[in-house]
Amino acid sequence: MGPRFRKLPDGRMFVPSRGQPPEPPEGYITDPRNPFMFRPISRITNQEATEQELYQHLYEDEMLNYGSAEHNRCPGVKFLEFYEHALIPPIFDFGCGRGDTVTLLRERGYKVDGADQVDLGNGMIVADITEPMIIEACTALCIDVFEHLCDSDLEKLIKNLKLCSTQIISVHTGSAYEIGCKKDLHPNKKSFKDWTLFLISNGLTVGRFKKLGKRRGIFFCHR
Repeated sequence: MGPRFRKLPDGRMFVPSRGQPPEPPEGYITDPRNPFMFRPISRITNQEATEQELYQHLYEDEMLNYGSAEHNRCPGVKFLEFYEHALIPPIFDFGCGRGDTVTLLRERGYKVDGADQVDLGNGMIVADITEPMIIEACTALCIDVFEHLCDSDLEKLIKNLKLCSTQIISVHTGSAYEIGCKKDLHPNKKSFKDWTLFLISNGLTVGRFKKLGKRRGIFFCHR
């Protein structure tokens, strides 16, 4: 007799946690946090979709908690202690996602806005940050965005970042996969050295670099 899978209201399946975890049923994948829990394989993330559609889907998937500070998945909040000293308001967060970093900074008294291509009804500006923008801010904040974009889009993004006098840019040099998504969300992989050269070649001065672990670092730049 095979395992008896039970379905939860949110669409996940589970089996009682006894013995060896079974293989997931067809159309499901094992949750890496619980080998006895299985969640549906996402369809949109495994087929052709625009970048906006892909990330809209990832942020709206309640089982992923993608970019959520509450679930420790917002790098802008998680690593705030390492860059807060360099913030000069007003601040603009390019690629703000859920807006959790913007919300926290506002709670701390900063004047800050943010923009992202996804529309989550969270009060953030919905815009393509690689297209020309009108920004009135001193600090450009861009946390874990560069690795998601190709060089040609980054060159356009940096033109917007340079509208601010200082730039705080974090990068991640490894791969990133979400549950059920076969696409690597970090297609632009560069070493810290190569990222430094890329920033300089696009007109930014790197004043300081802080390494946060093996694969993540923060660049403190100015025009």
